[in-house]
Amino acid sequence: MMDTLLDQLDALPQTILDPFVRWCLLEQARPAFAEVLDKAALGDQADAVRSEQDAERLLALSNEIRAMSAQTRVTSTEIPAPEAAAFEFSGLVTAALPDGWDPEEAAFFAARVVGWAAWARGDFKSPADKVLAERAARQAQEDRLQALWRDHQSGDQV
Repeated sequence: MMDTLLDQLDALPQTILDPFVRWCLLEQARPAFAEVLDKAALGDQADAVRSEQDAERLLALSNEIRAMSAQTRVTSTEIPAPEAAAFEFSGLVTAALPDGWDPEEAAFFAARVVGWAAWARGDFKSPADKVLAERAARQAQEDRLQALWRDHQSGDQV
């Protein structure tokens, strides 16, 4: 079986990795994170996430949401969806920043956030929704990498 580009992120040029990680953050995970927040009746926070482009500010927002959600826990073992999604989103943003740069982690966490959104969309009735959405997100990532690779090979700027 041939490896995918997603399996070879460490071998790809920065001209592909930079736009890929930005896409994972802003196009794939950010709308999904906002969807989880909307589902949890956190519309103001969802709007703030949707409108923010800056990674540092997105990290601050997700950390604030995580802390706020942790305060609403009913039990010490129950983790509310907004807190869990914020944890995953924070991991993504950290991996997208220069000090924590890690495209593989960014892709992993982006898919996880997409999974949370799918599970929330189904009112948390079927954990399979989360798994299937994560698989679909990974395929979308591979598709995006393939497009970036084609552009790179043809000399087009991404």
